Amino acid sequence: MLNDPSPLAYRGDIDGLRAFAVALVVGFHAFPDQMPAGFIGVDIFFVISGFLITSIVASDLNSNSFGLTTFYLRRARRLLPALFVVLLASIIAGWFVLFPVDYGRLGRDVAAGSAFIANLFFFQDAGYFDTASELKPLLHLWSLGVEEQFYIVWPVLLIIVWRWRPGPLRACYTVLALSFLCSLILSSTAPHAAFYLPVARFWELMAGAVLAIVADNARRDHASPRIEPTICHVVSNSPAARESAAWLGVSLIVVALFTVTPSAGYPGWWALLPTVGTALLIYSGGTTWVGRTLSLRAVVYIGLISYPLYLWHWPILVFLRTIRFKEPTTIMRIVAIAAALLLAHWTYRFVERPIRFGRSSRLKPILAAISVASIGLIGLALYFQNGLPSRFDASVQHLVHDYKLEARQDRNGSCLVDHFSRPRQEHSTEISTVILWGDSHAEHLISGLCELASNRPLEVLHFVSGGCPPVLKFKSGKVPDCESRNELALAAISRLTPQLVILAANWDMYDGRSEWGRVDFRAFRATADLIGRVSIRQMVVGQIPVWDSPPAKILAGLHRVSGLSRLLNGPTVVPTKTMSYLKQSSLAANRVVESVAKSAAVRFASPPAELCDSEGCSLVVPNTFYPITFDDNHLTKMGSVFMGRYLERVWRDDQP
Repeated sequence: MLNDPSPLAYRGDIDGLRAFAVALVVGFHAFPDQMPAGFIGVDIFFVISGFLITSIVASDLNSNSFGLTTFYLRRARRLLPALFVVLLASIIAGWFVLFPVDYGRLGRDVAAGSAFIANLFFFQDAGYFDTASELKPLLHLWSLGVEEQFYIVWPVLLIIVWRWRPGPLRACYTVLALSFLCSLILSSTAPHAAFYLPVARFWELMAGAVLAIVADNARRDHASPRIEPTICHVVSNSPAARESAAWLGVSLIVVALFTVTPSAGYPGWWALLPTVGTALLIYSGGTTWVGRTLSLRAVVYIGLISYPLYLWHWPILVFLRTIRFKEPTTIMRIVAIAAALLLAHWTYRFVERPIRFGRSSRLKPILAAISVASIGLIGLALYFQNGLPSRFDASVQHLVHDYKLEARQDRNGSCLVDHFSRPRQEHSTEISTVILWGDSHAEHLISGLCELASNRPLEVLHFVSGGCPPVLKFKSGKVPDCESRNELALAAISRLTPQLVILAANWDMYDGRSEWGRVDFRAFRATADLIGRVSIRQMVVGQIPVWDSPPAKILAGLHRVSGLSRLLNGPTVVPTKTMSYLKQSSLAANRVVESVAKSAAVRFASPPAELCDSEGCSLVVPNTFYPITFDDNHLTKMGSVFMGRYLERVWRDDQP
């Protein structure tokens, strides 16, 4: 990702390799279905950075000219100007586009990005209810955090071991081995940690560092004044060896592109493919056919602007997605990439180059550091001011409330008994027992059921596991113990013989297209048959309408459009029902579940029957202006209360 000026021989093929890496990342972000493994471009960047930075430090240490202050000032001159421009642009764009909750999070991410610790914050954020990654404008800054943390640790370690001839190489091997071991362990036990934390990523940078140290040792042995254009002489100077290494490197990267998936426990063993492949390409040099291709002028230029291109492309795609409330069209994404290329060219020419290559001055990096620190402080202010809700006029102030926080806080009601964590207390036989079983779409019904229980002899027990539908023998790629938890739930139902069992799930999510898995509806019917033997009644709740964006954001967007319409055409009404931003697959999933429930003679509650009509599905709780869901598919507190009353009507209608 970095191409620092240095006394080392220029490698045009490495700039070309950067171009290839950034093309993979941009392709993955813009067209994830067509390039699902494009994220390996980051691994290629890591190897390149490890090689170049170690080469620069080694060269300066050999000439007794290395100083940590000079090194970090050089890093500041390289990294900070373009970063400042993108962070400032993101804050400005967010002012007009983002809701307070999201704008506050953006402020926090700006602060974290300016301090190069974004990876640590995104690791902490990782979770089921976290803001979708495709809606975080600065998510891509995690990789800069890993690199900068490497720059803090590695030069200091090199200084310590440099005077001992075997020291640098042994330090490389030691750090590489320990980091790779961490990556393997965390990839299987804590995937988010393996992805974001530096201890599981340093080995990729160390792969490049090994090449640089081996080359430096060879250079010192041959008393050469500079690193050779290739380091192939360490093993062989034959063109055939270089060509073989280059093609093997390309092959490994191509294999990664066709085999690696985000759910494959990445990085782990899989990251060896792009890491070793990139190391072989660096090893082979620029004189091979692959190296000459990578050194083509147009390819090299993309490599030169790869850093600002990497910074620009993701926020543009995210803000476009946010404005549109759904995925941009293919044409829109192509235009977004073109805009990122133009902005990257402009940033490189008018911001980056004058500061990096203009008249040398210690003031430049200091001013750059002050600027980025200032933008970080602005980000913190936005975070602590809750995203400045005063940006919105009074007519939409209620829409900018954090409904997710409200809904989650309300799910700790006293009516609730979590049978997974504590046993049921014995109650009078006059109290009806209702068991709620399912995933997060069962959980979001809790507020509504608690409201019913507040003035009725009702006990609500719940067996809720996010990402785990109430279907026996269901296997989830994300919830390893889903099958055993469902068996535990069924055993408890058999023992407690409740008056009612409510089965609910985000059925549309389990279509087999993602790692969440696929619901076998024959197993679902078998589950319903088993429940029917031990419970007086059971009810299946269908699919809640799923939106392209949270209804509050859609309503605010429609309000802004209506505001413009009022200026042009006079009074207008903000619509509260629409089909435009609704995922049609959710309605189809509801119909499938309904047919299965009816075939099993099980009472069915259809959310679309209450929320949708010929005008569309309601963005709000009927007869209110309160959003029905807090994200694209989970009920707000008031939405849960509305659905709870609907479920009670369905239940009562079923009684003799």
